[in-house]
Amino acid sequence: MEPMPLCIFFLQSFPETLILTYIGLALTGAKPPNRQVILIALIGAFLSYLIRVFPMPPGSNVFIQLPVIALMLFIICKLPLWLALVSVILGFLVVSSSEMLFIPLMSDISGISIQEALDTPLWRILFPLPEFAFLTLLIVCLRRKQIHIFNTFDMPELKTYGKPLAILGFSVGLVVLGFYYRFFMEPEAFRSDSILAVLLAVILVAVVLSLLLSWKMISMTRQERRLELQQFHISNLQEMTQIIKAQRHDFINHLQVIYGLVSQEHADQAKLYINTLYKDVQVTSNVLQLAVPELSALLLVKTGVATARNISLVISQESDLSALAVPPMELATVVGNLLNNAMEAVESFNPALRTVRLKIYEKSGLYIIQTQNSGYMPPEIKNKIFELGFSTKTGDRGIGLASVKYQVEKRNGMVLVSSHPQKGTRFTVCYPGRRGA
Repeated sequence: MEPMPLCIFFLQSFPETLILTYIGLALTGAKPPNRQVILIALIGAFLSYLIRVFPMPPGSNVFIQLPVIALMLFIICKLPLWLALVSVILGFLVVSSSEMLFIPLMSDISGISIQEALDTPLWRILFPLPEFAFLTLLIVCLRRKQIHIFNTFDMPELKTYGKPLAILGFSVGLVVLGFYYRFFMEPEAFRSDSILAVLLAVILVAVVLSLLLSWKMISMTRQERRLELQQFHISNLQEMTQIIKAQRHDFINHLQVIYGLVSQEHADQAKLYINTLYKDVQVTSNVLQLAVPELSALLLVKTGVATARNISLVISQESDLSALAVPPMELATVVGNLLNNAMEAVESFNPALRTVRLKIYEKSGLYIIQTQNSGYMPPEIKNKIFELGFSTKTGDRGIGLASVKYQVEKRNGMVLVSSHPQKGTRFTVCYPGRRGA
């Protein structure tokens, strides 16, 4: 291959690599930091720049460039290797397909042959501009509408599907790569050969059908996941109904005790009893004042669950979360998983240590939800608790905290965790306080 002029590296190769990477990540639902993506695209484009000094056929640089980009997504962005491969393959399929559409179109409009455009640095920069503009708008649309094929949490089953999908995408990618290579080697023959055009159409149809099949398979699994979540919330409502009935029964008992104390003229004991009862009623009243009824119902349920398990659940509510732009179901999932995790941590302790604290407040423009318990996590466990499938307990576990991290970060929030042998373990969820922040 001929050496690439430096201006083409900055104005054509780097933007193309960046767009390819972003499209693949958008389609798979992965959201690594922008700085890391830009760095990876810069390294990938620079690698392509260096490869061109070697005697290789035109277009063959992608055989080296694509695996390197996938490897960097795996190392730098900490994506699963199969997810990095699928992202790069999808990005390449979209970019190569758009090139085979836009470059002949630009050639017909300008009257300049494709080979002439490849040989002239100026035209080589100008020809891809409409394609880059289209792909950039596509990326913005995919991001804003949150359109993606899958993501790593919504379907834990992707651990099983990931490798077959990667193999399928790699196979299809190789076929498309062959047409892509032939397209740049003999562009004029490619456009005039009807057999090749028919084969290309067949390949494109196969690509579309493969993507649709993958989408359908994953959508069915996602629907099963939604049904499980709905069943979880239904069970919470049923528990809440039982707790309300129990509280009604307890309230009648409390009235009888107060009536008996007053009848026997034990005013001091009656006052003390009422003060103790009032504190419990005040906590319940504060919980019911939350602007998220679903969360209020969940906290009432968890209060009853904690009592049944001989755990003291102390709720401190200093904000009603009225302006928090988070769907109620997601918020209930986050708080429910945090409380479940905290109660499981203290369930085996002595009664004096079975205390879980939940605090809801605002600070520095953030909504903060914080749980604290007396348990302790060593560093080697604390560093793995958000990994999907990791759990210190046996059984089908390791989803709750991974769900918390995914749901919070999806809304531009963050999850912090600290653990100390004497002070216990604290989970802190921070959400932006203003809509769209």
